[in-house]
Amino acid sequence: MISVIVLICIIVQTAISIYLLNVSGVKDDFDKNIYKLLFILLCHLSIKCFILAVMKNEFLYGKIASGFGLCYGPLLYITALSFTGKKVSAKQSSMHFFPFLLFSIFYLSLMIGRSLNVVSPEFIITYTTYYKWLVTASLISYPVATIRHLNVRGASLDANKKSLLNSIAYILAFGILFGIFLIILHTFELRSTDLDIRIAPYICFALIPIAILKYKLAQRFSVAVPEKQDTEPVVEKQPQAEVAEKLPEKRYLKSALDEKMMDEYEVKLIKYMLQSKVYLDTELSLDDLAHKIKIPKHHITQLLNDRLLKNFYSFINEYRIEEAMQKLRDPDVDVNMLSLAFDCGFNSKSSFNTYFKKITGVTPSAYRKKMLVCA
Repeated sequence: MISVIVLICIIVQTAISIYLLNVSGVKDDFDKNIYKLLFILLCHLSIKCFILAVMKNEFLYGKIASGFGLCYGPLLYITALSFTGKKVSAKQSSMHFFPFLLFSIFYLSLMIGRSLNVVSPEFIITYTTYYKWLVTASLISYPVATIRHLNVRGASLDANKKSLLNSIAYILAFGILFGIFLIILHTFELRSTDLDIRIAPYICFALIPIAILKYKLAQRFSVAVPEKQDTEPVVEKQPQAEVAEKLPEKRYLKSALDEKMMDEYEVKLIKYMLQSKVYLDTELSLDDLAHKIKIPKHHITQLLNDRLLKNFYSFINEYRIEEAMQKLRDPDVDVNMLSLAFDCGFNSKSSFNTYFKKITGVTPSAYRKKMLVCA
């Protein structure tokens, strides 16, 4: 009975988290992976709860291990790789998730086989014993690899996202270690291994939805955490001539970029920005842009400073604000300011409001009202 209550509480909590995540907006690949993690947790616990509470079959619940435990670690690790900008091929993803898919098939086969009495309980117990060792290794090695990768590669990235990934990694590792500790303690004390150790990890896993909700709240309301593309200090807009005077003189005297080449680069850059809308990527950096457009990074910097009289962040954010203005001018579109900020490439509503007012002189809400009145 206690197991059913615990499972139902975690299921409800996870379902609420999924709903709130949908409401706040699942915008980038990072949020999509976090959504997948919650969905897998919901499916995992729902199946277990159904077997225990509806089917009332404690043997199927406690002795046949599903393959879900082999999915959390790979998904967390691949999310961390993607977050730090490391490309993960379909082949690599398949290799990470292959054990999960394989043991999920085994799980369904054993469930059917046991229901038809063609698979012996002894075989199932042996299978589950080996599976437990495998899932234990997975839920320890993947979180450790994730934490190590973030410490090495994630120093300059979004602090909120990095903190969330670290939190989930610690929760997964602690959950399985706590379960092992309880089963060892129970074995030595009572000379029995009948304890349902799944409840201990499940209780720990209940912290995952809480950590995700904390991340979404911090993402929405934080104004103190610096962001990758919004590190430029906010200053009043100045005339181009005044800005030009403040640019270092003779900064690019030794550059091989002449006026003709600069003209070609300018046309290529503007055309690429309009066609690809790469500025909608919240993680876009100068290195990323240089790689995508095949122009040396220092030439892009020189082009922006000498020709367009602005730095990289101002250049990108102007496109983002123009994208937002187009949507705000459309009276047929129901605009949510938080969702609009993410849609246009910003990492938070606060930075979106700041740059919008800096460029237009008014807040997004005031601009929207003005456009609706004019319409």
